[in-house]
Amino acid sequence: MMKTKHQNLTERLNIIWTIAAKDILDGLKNKVILSLALGVLFMLLMPSVMTWMLEPPFSTVLVYDPGSSHLVDLMEESDDFRVQELPSFEVFEAAVADQGFSIGVEYGLLVPADVNEQNEDAVVELYVPWSMRFKAAQFSQQVQEQLSALSGKTVRVEYKGNLVFPPPQSSALLGLNTQLPVLIILLVGLSMMPQLFFEEKQTKTMDALLVSPATEGQMVAGKALAGMFYILVASLVAFGLNWNKVVHWELVLLFVVCGGLFGISVGLVLGTLFERYQEIFGWSMLILLLLIAAIFVQMMGVDLPQFLTKLLPWVPSAAMAQIITAAHLEKINWGTVMINAGSVLAISAVLYLLVIWRLRRSDR
Repeated sequence: MMKTKHQNLTERLNIIWTIAAKDILDGLKNKVILSLALGVLFMLLMPSVMTWMLEPPFSTVLVYDPGSSHLVDLMEESDDFRVQELPSFEVFEAAVADQGFSIGVEYGLLVPADVNEQNEDAVVELYVPWSMRFKAAQFSQQVQEQLSALSGKTVRVEYKGNLVFPPPQSSALLGLNTQLPVLIILLVGLSMMPQLFFEEKQTKTMDALLVSPATEGQMVAGKALAGMFYILVASLVAFGLNWNKVVHWELVLLFVVCGGLFGISVGLVLGTLFERYQEIFGWSMLILLLLIAAIFVQMMGVDLPQFLTKLLPWVPSAAMAQIITAAHLEKINWGTVMINAGSVLAISAVLYLLVIWRLRRSDR
């Protein structure tokens, strides 16, 4: 039955916080959730560990050399460099920006066409990807010394700026590196929230909540707040490890809020619909796989029937991926971002209403 006792704002907030605090503590005590947290931490740390392990002992340099200079020939013969020449400045710019998400390439060099005819100091232009912008001075000094030693004359390296990633369809590297936060948020929401619901049903805590002064909406708000706490912790670790790649932090915040609310809502729905943990786990993994598959279908440009192609951007996981991808780009299409965020929030709101309806039926 609906609870109609009048409560002022302070009482409502206290009830929501009490429920949230209880769920946060329950999560810290739950062995299944702790195991999940360790698995998430492992997933977050693995890319950094792999980058450290696979870092080569030499510098791979992207070079645009319109004049076929002797200096580049010397670099190719040196053990200090691995030269990758590019055919045009446009390709060079895109490739340098792209390397912020790869291993072993940290900067690019533009060798002017007239460098062979320069009798005085040769001048080479240095570009770095956005993620390496804080190392630009170090790279300039290092490359200047190496090139001067190779050529036997002074070579000046001028830092020309950092390059932000071009439009998202230009490379799969950006997609692969920015989808991990989507997976983490969905994994936390779809695994942790049903587990908390299941534990409360087992310990009869849910029965006590249903007869408490807390309304169904307050119960849902408290549990959503608890879930958002864990998602924020996971997000802080995820983006803390990759802070140098982010261009627009306001979009990261939008992504975490929208994605977190959606992941939590799906987890709460699963917790209210099923009584057995095996059913909850099976359905959560199936939904997770479908949501992740939607991201990769969109990222790889897989041919689909026309109606599915039009529907795909409205899948919440695909919309979340578009938001976090935009956070790594130079220019933002705010109209598209707002549509993506609105679709995720709208679907989440429907799912939260479904949870409240299910709790009210349980309270009868």
